Amino acid sequence: MAQQVASAQDAMRDKQYMVAAELFAALAKGPPERPQYLFRQAKAVYLGGDVVAADGLFELYLQRAPADATDRAEAQGLRKQIAATRGTAKPAPAATALPVVAAPAPAKSKATAWALVAGGAAVAVAGGLWWQSALSDSQGLQKRLDDAKIPGTSTYALSAANVEAENDTNIRNGLLGAAGTAVGLAAAGVGLWWALRPERAEPSVAIAFAPRSALLQWRF
Repeated sequence: MAQQVASAQDAMRDKQYMVAAELFAALAKGPPERPQYLFRQAKAVYLGGDVVAADGLFELYLQRAPADATDRAEAQGLRKQIAATRGTAKPAPAATALPVVAAPAPAKSKATAWALVAGGAAVAVAGGLWWQSALSDSQGLQKRLDDAKIPGTSTYALSAANVEAENDTNIRNGLLGAAGTAVGLAAAGVGLWWALRPERAEPSVAIAFAPRSALLQWRF
């Protein structure tokens, strides 16, 4: 055990924080349980840059450590720093982030129709990019969950509330991105039909986005 402790401390000095975290994790699980090494694992993960996993480990340490544990105050202080840092992080895109495309009132030229084609295509591309971003975020969350599993246990070093909130955001953004793509393609299709059809009474078309929905309306 002394050799494991020395190896972990050497890794910390060499700034090999993830290596140190793995060594401290092995020391922490015992038996018997040694919460002081759980704290050191959490600190190594924190210094390694994964503040989400570190926050979960600090929380686990505070649950398991005695009330008079010497590292308790530092763990609480680091959790406050993490919360403050995450509180100032760039927020997720609002549900109204997709551009709004609106076709003007009936026009006497095909310019409006082609503008609708271009605008609809732009909305479809933006929606696709937003959907792709949400998918990437979901995959990233899953990877963090896999990485945050504490070796030898079924416990994850992540806050369940944070994981649930981030997953809900990813699902919402993915659905809105898919809706934006569908609406954009529909608008482009209407514009193309309008541009290529024989001259008749001009239709009116409008597209708008609400925080949780998208509306496409046209009149022929």
